[in-house]
Amino acid sequence: MKNKLRKIFIKNTLFYWKHSFKYQKIGLNYESFSKIVVYMNGYKNRFLIVNFRTWEDAIIGNPLNVGIPINNQYQPINLNKPSYIKAVIEYALKNGWSGKNRVVIEDGLSIFIKNL
Repeated sequence: MKNKLRKIFIKNTLFYWKHSFKYQKIGLNYESFSKIVVYMNGYKNRFLIVNFRTWEDAIIGNPLNVGIPINNQYQPINLNKPSYIKAVIEYALKNGWSGKNRVVIEDGLSIFIKNL
């Protein structure tokens, strides 16, 4: 699979983004770590990184990759869908990321839990 960047326009500004994930065994269980990297057109070195940490299932995998609810209280989140990426970028732009500076958000789930 190629490591291809995807495009999204927000308020007439072009952003590039990618979503990646990995699994890690912690004790007897596996956890899933997802990462979104976003940058504004022309500012590749001034990126936004948003990290997500969730449970992982041997059959369904990462819930954020397939759109399965994190728990019974929240709607499904699928980080492969541009609508969720748009929400992440808009949140970051409202909270200090200008597209011209580097920002890392360690708890990406809080973006969706606060705004659902």
